[in-house]
Amino acid sequence: MRLSLEWLADYVDLPPAEKLAERLTMAGLEVEGLERPGDALKNVVIAKVLQASPIEGTHLSACRVFDGTLERAVVCGAPNVAAGQTVVLAIPGATVGGKAIVETTIRGQKSQGMICSERELGLSENHAGILVLPENVAAGTPAARALDLDDLIFEVKATPNRPDWLSHVGVAREIAALTGAALRLPALTLAENGPPISDAARVTVEDHQRCGRYVARVIEGVKIGPSPRWLVRRLEAAGVRALSNVVDITNYVLMELGQPLHAFDLDRVKNGHLIVRAARAGEPLTTLDGKARKLDADDLVIADASRPIALAGVMGGATSEVSADTTRVLLESASFTPAGIRRTARRHALHSEASHRFERGADPEIAAFAADRAAALMSELCGGTIRRGRIDLAASLSKREIALRAGAAKRLLGIDISSSEQSRMLTALGCKESTASVWQGPSWRPDLREETDLVEEIGRLHGYDRVPAIAPPMSALPTPTSADDEAISAARNSLSASGFSEAVNYSFTAPALLAALGAETGAIAIANPLTALQSAMRTTLVASLCENLQLNLARGATNVRLYELGRVYRASGNADRPANEPRRIGLLLFGARTPLGWAAEKGAADFYDLKAAVESLATALGRTLSFAPTNAPHLHPVSASAAILDGTVVGTLGELHPAAAQKLSLPRGVWVAELEADALFAAARLQPRLSSVTRFPAVLRDLAIVVDETITATDVDRAIRADGGSLLEAATLFDVYRGAPLPSGQKNLAYSLAYR
Repeated sequence: MRLSLEWLADYVDLPPAEKLAERLTMAGLEVEGLERPGDALKNVVIAKVLQASPIEGTHLSACRVFDGTLERAVVCGAPNVAAGQTVVLAIPGATVGGKAIVETTIRGQKSQGMICSERELGLSENHAGILVLPENVAAGTPAARALDLDDLIFEVKATPNRPDWLSHVGVAREIAALTGAALRLPALTLAENGPPISDAARVTVEDHQRCGRYVARVIEGVKIGPSPRWLVRRLEAAGVRALSNVVDITNYVLMELGQPLHAFDLDRVKNGHLIVRAARAGEPLTTLDGKARKLDADDLVIADASRPIALAGVMGGATSEVSADTTRVLLESASFTPAGIRRTARRHALHSEASHRFERGADPEIAAFAADRAAALMSELCGGTIRRGRIDLAASLSKREIALRAGAAKRLLGIDISSSEQSRMLTALGCKESTASVWQGPSWRPDLREETDLVEEIGRLHGYDRVPAIAPPMSALPTPTSADDEAISAARNSLSASGFSEAVNYSFTAPALLAALGAETGAIAIANPLTALQSAMRTTLVASLCENLQLNLARGATNVRLYELGRVYRASGNADRPANEPRRIGLLLFGARTPLGWAAEKGAADFYDLKAAVESLATALGRTLSFAPTNAPHLHPVSASAAILDGTVVGTLGELHPAAAQKLSLPRGVWVAELEADALFAAARLQPRLSSVTRFPAVLRDLAIVVDETITATDVDRAIRADGGSLLEAATLFDVYRGAPLPSGQKNLAYSLAYR
């Protein structure tokens, strides 16, 4: 927001600009930039035209002007230049309208400057003639001062929780609290000379939940025209374009008090009856920006008896806007619920100064004063007559009472501030002490809701820069690590040692991706997804890792090893706990077995590389897994395996099914595993176990067994260990043979046995 210091000075005495910028920034209202509009008018002064004579054969005039110090010869091309005028003169060394002013000769006449128009001064687009000022402006006065441009503009960044900072009075109130200066609210002189307002207008509020207050006034006999220069300059300083006096006054009060206003042409409101209601789905409304919109049933509108005429709290409608023919104004000053305005503004991609304030919580108690302030200005500047009385439909406003316990400020801030000083600070902010140690927050501070909010305000006004920096006490004893954290650390170290990098993904994914993996059952749809590609909660980590692989392959990566430790989500059917959220460990392996090198073993990674990583993970957790064939829709049936711990399946591993790979535009040879992290971590045995080194050598024997192809090595291993007794230390499969002289359908398994 742009703040004019000249405007702020109406309401509070200001310290020097640099000091003020620092105080505001330290208090949380960051001053992001400073602008001096008058700097553009360096070497531009007020001058008196002493003589203006036409130059024969041209439209030019040879003038003699007095700039307060010297008489200068100036050639001027404006048709309205005349002797006796007070004008704005740019002398050599100035730059106006992007043009550097130098002494020159025009048509044989010396010219020592330029008499300026409004456009050349950047005041408006008017270039029909030079700007003529009142006679009482002294020659030699700097133009910036004479044109009310001798101002300093602060560009400030108001935080979303402080709607009161979105107005000059709100910031002035903050300055008064910070500096101890007195706050001067705008003076109000209201002359109600017309008949009763009830004879001309009425208001019906159908939705009191979203419209907590609605104030209306009627001003008749207004004359639409340009605003006075002082008002235009203030609006321009605040970054608002001047349009016409009535509209400019509503914008002026908005920037002054922070209360959005809207002016309706009363003659274009059917029966003079305004209705605050919910829109009907598909109902049309053309807003002031000229766009035809179809309304949603969630939108709140201001309507007359036949149609919507404004999008409440966001923008007015074209059918009831103030125009050059307007003579009767129905002035709205209302309070709308922030959440509803926010939804409407985003739904229609329509952000306005009004919605910006309503979304943050405009002060409902200032609505009547703002309406009176605007009506008084319309009476003064537009020649209008104010009808007696105002419509004021207000729901009861509950007072927010906040208990502030003794010692709370010291406990949270670490400094001792006396209770009297705390009371002074809170009173300066507008809080009122209703009973001992119980405070009521002001209506313009919706962010003050609990004790910590009051303590924050005390610390802010005291100055966070004045809070001493004290190092927190440190304990020399290490913080105990939970068994779960130790298991996670062991798992991560093991996977990193196996060459895997950790991936961290969103919990959202695309339903099509889950469907390609056969994992869409139990998926939970997201009500308000960021994109269609993130519209479901993932049911498997393989989905996220496949997305990572797609991204890596698109960027030329050929060897990818990734793991992720995270949660998956499945609908539970339980209303109290709608989703099951187990932790899992996902692995993805693609590419070569070893990095490229002259001594490296050539070949692509296969099932056994993935199985080795899973076994190493189990070993790091102090456990041993067994494996058995299984069925999994996302895995190739030849390699699909179950990882088993103590007789319970704790995961699957194998090659990504070719059909799934094709749907995901992935090549063959993608190996994936997914393990139940909670089961593995709960069963982990991380306490080191030591055993003595035996003094006896092992007895080694080799054993060859011919079995049917249907019998797995795991079955044979189990039988050997069952028969080997307590002396069998190891049974290692070191060869598998198929072919002659073995009959078809049989294989020879060779084991090395170690007894000790």
